[in-house]
Amino acid sequence: NDDFSSEAHKNLRLTSDAAWQLTFHNKVIQYPADEVVELNIDDFSEDGETAEAVPENHHFMTILSINRSCGNPSYSGRLQIMRSKDALFLINILPTETYLKGVVPSEMPASYHLEALKAQAVCARSYALSAVKNPKYDFADLNDSTSCQVYMNQGTDTQTDLAVDATACEVLSSRQKIVTAKYFSSSCGSLSSSDDIWGYPDTASQDTHMTERLETEPPGIPALSSEEAFRNFIFQPAENTYLESSDPWFRWQTELSMAHIRSNIAESFAKRMSADPKRFTVLSSDGTIDPDDISQIKVVKRAESGVLQKIKLTGRNQELTVSGEYNIRCLLVPSSDTAVILQDKSTRNGMSLLPSGYFFLEEINDGEQITGYKIYGGGFGHGAGLSQNGADTLAEKGYDYREILTYFFEGINIENVNTLE
Repeated sequence: NDDFSSEAHKNLRLTSDAAWQLTFHNKVIQYPADEVVELNIDDFSEDGETAEAVPENHHFMTILSINRSCGNPSYSGRLQIMRSKDALFLINILPTETYLKGVVPSEMPASYHLEALKAQAVCARSYALSAVKNPKYDFADLNDSTSCQVYMNQGTDTQTDLAVDATACEVLSSRQKIVTAKYFSSSCGSLSSSDDIWGYPDTASQDTHMTERLETEPPGIPALSSEEAFRNFIFQPAENTYLESSDPWFRWQTELSMAHIRSNIAESFAKRMSADPKRFTVLSSDGTIDPDDISQIKVVKRAESGVLQKIKLTGRNQELTVSGEYNIRCLLVPSSDTAVILQDKSTRNGMSLLPSGYFFLEEINDGEQITGYKIYGGGFGHGAGLSQNGADTLAEKGYDYREILTYFFEGINIENVNTLE
């Protein structure tokens, strides 16, 4: 839907800039260009029933009931509409290389240097083809949101099309297998390992290609696990050292009142704990959560890369622990009317989570009472794998896309997927 919060639809309105056909109820219905058809849940007689829309001559189908940054999104290939229980699901069936031409401009600005766009195309292809082997759904490989890869939020572009074509079939690989290539928007100057971000305490390393490193030339080894070291890194980064030091997101700050933190706990703690139970603990006399009792936040664990991995929220009668940078960012998101201030003094409001997990907390006190926290951080996104803004910086310095990829991913090859197992 419009805000990417759900794949489910109650109805869908379709049209095309060319003549098109709809196969539904064992009938093929022909429609002229610009004819609009609306399909509702009640039009489907049973669970699992499908309809399929196909435009003539490789034109596009447009969904008028969905809005994206580009307006109403248009899709090439075939569109399948499937009923599942009390909702409709829209499935775009198309070749991988065509799909990528809808991903790259939605994930990286088309204005970026071509070599950065090529690196993005290889990452996106690697991610997509890994997903085909482990599909997210019974009926589809991926969705079109940030939980997979953003698809068709922006229209296609000649420059990003060129990046896809120039790297056709190329993926990141290791030992003849595709490497799942993660990426994010911009770095604070330190990159995290896969385990730093997604690993559980009881799991071994799953990916050795995304490693902890300082985003310098050449990459350095971070030692930012102590609060003092990380604070100094945020407040006093060495000049002309980090690739993205001129980016607005390189450093940012905001603040939260304790009242807002308690409100976030009331709204999100149980929901996040249900979604990711291994990363939460609750210690209280009756096993329940009382948000109004929370009076303090303490950092429990920070990775050598500086990313926050575990915090403790305490009150008189309870102790809550939260692990995982994403969960922490969800619980400490500012209110919609509280600005995140970037290093160029520009501001952002209404964020759905903190910009990154690379931050530290500074108490705001009224006497002996903690009334809130100032938050000082850097970067935008999870911080593991390829930094998109960093890739563009390297491209500007003259790196080609292969050199960019080997900068961000250790021990990988770039190969034609058809030569792999």
